[in-house]
Amino acid sequence: MSKIKDRPNCFYCGACVSGNGVGDHFPIPKSCGGTETVPCCESCHDMKDRFDLTLWDVEWISAVINDLPKVSRETRLFLAKAVSVMYHTKKFLTYR
Repeated sequence: MSKIKDRPNCFYCGACVSGNGVGDHFPIPKSCGGTETVPCCESCHDMKDRFDLTLWDVEWISAVINDLPKVSRETRLFLAKAVSVMYHTKKFLTYR
């Protein structure tokens, strides 16, 4: 039986992943052919894969906005581009 200190930490929040933790497909989602996984707690997995961004609390969105200056230029650009692509895709699909 493994000790708690030997258990992996969640890639997103750093919490110790319990025996019922999941592997999250990252950086490429499984639905897009991704095969690599990172350790992930159930809570973070649910927030990433099962909750639409429109359901996220204002506090979560505020935390993301407050964190943006702390991440690299490339990450900020990537995130901005990803949001733009998602918005335009949703807008395109809505008007079809």
